[in-house]
Amino acid sequence: MKFLEKENPKDAIIFISIFLITFLSRIPFLGPGYGVDTDGWRVIRAGRWIAKTGSYHFSRHPGFPFQEFFYSFLWNKSDFILNGFTALFTSIAVLFFALSLKKHGFKQKILPAMIFAFAPVVYIASTTTMDYMWALAFIMIAYYCILSRKYMLSALFFGFAIGCRITSGAMIVPFLVMMLAEKDKKIWLNIILYGIIAGIITTILYISPYFTYGLGMFHFPFGGKPQIIPVLKDFTQNFWGILGTIGILITIIWTVIKISKNKNIYITKIKNVKREYIDSWVATIIIFSILYLDLPHETGYLIPIIPSVIFLAITFINRKAFYVMSILVISSSFVDIGFSGIKKGAIFEDRIEKRESIEKSKKIILFCENNLHKSVIMVKSFLPPIDKILEGNKIKDKNIIFEYLLDPQKSKYYHYLGYKIYYVPEIKRNLTDINFEKLGAKPLNILLESNN
Repeated sequence: MKFLEKENPKDAIIFISIFLITFLSRIPFLGPGYGVDTDGWRVIRAGRWIAKTGSYHFSRHPGFPFQEFFYSFLWNKSDFILNGFTALFTSIAVLFFALSLKKHGFKQKILPAMIFAFAPVVYIASTTTMDYMWALAFIMIAYYCILSRKYMLSALFFGFAIGCRITSGAMIVPFLVMMLAEKDKKIWLNIILYGIIAGIITTILYISPYFTYGLGMFHFPFGGKPQIIPVLKDFTQNFWGILGTIGILITIIWTVIKISKNKNIYITKIKNVKREYIDSWVATIIIFSILYLDLPHETGYLIPIIPSVIFLAITFINRKAFYVMSILVISSSFVDIGFSGIKKGAIFEDRIEKRESIEKSKKIILFCENNLHKSVIMVKSFLPPIDKILEGNKIKDKNIIFEYLLDPQKSKYYHYLGYKIYYVPEIKRNLTDINFEKLGAKPLNILLESNN
């Protein structure tokens, strides 16, 4: 804990407590499986492939090499251990966020850190094998190092962040803004060295994806078509939670009223917060919001904005309003509201979904073992759990193959080999662009609907 060596005993206890509260609060939710998002399962599958073959195989485009190589040493460990590493990285992220609060001169540390730790999207992401919190941990360490003027060390961790998630590279803009805040004669030399070091680390980590897939590693979709209602609904329910969103709206209204009464008021004045730091927070929010809206699939893409949102909130929001916002955001992970009244919070709903996904996958496997032979089954998001349970996507003695989905060409190939093709009825619900009948596929006679 070298970063705490210069801290007074009281602050050291606070920081250690923040770390422990964050980590220990994850332990009851570290299973089963690797999360509702199938990408969390894919990274373990990639780790298994690397370990067994000795060759690189990415979990999905463009590659997440830091995680994939890390998990190649541990892929066969328990869910608790594999998800536990994400909980550990989350605790590190929250710790360095708290250390950065002190570096900025903010008196409040515990409450802002708890908002970060217990925002529903962070809480859920920190109990899976997804890459979001790994990348953010390295980003927060790099951020703290910039505040401490340890630019080369920051560049090292920034490279690790990009190795966890390539979009972390967008943080170069906020980081450069922060570095330019220091009116140092050597600042441009430091910036050049920063780019070189971060570039070297990134190149080393991504050299395997490039040599394996070439430029094909970048073949992922661009240009989503965000629809305002679904985006707002997803953001409200899955990012801050409904209670949390209400708290943020109350805070915004409260702040606007305060400013309208006195246009010259600065609700909170923090001497050590330079204008460039505020600009970097705003830049972070804008950049990652644009990235999210380009591919509005998952609110996890917006996780990097959370520290910046909290920094801005502490800087400009009335203390009482901040308390209200904090309580509502933190509460929404445990209890929330809906049209039917009070309901389970996001972390409990997520645990239910994880269990259902595992049970449904087991049910599909058992049904196919008992009823099918020489068949291909399209299972979509059930494929990663099935692959983990079987340690492969086949039931060999029955000649049964599980596929994510099939295109017409692959469907013809399987028909040519004499396979019957089926699909799990539940996956058809959101696939209006696929004609299963034209693929020669029949529905499995299996009921997977939840009783909850």
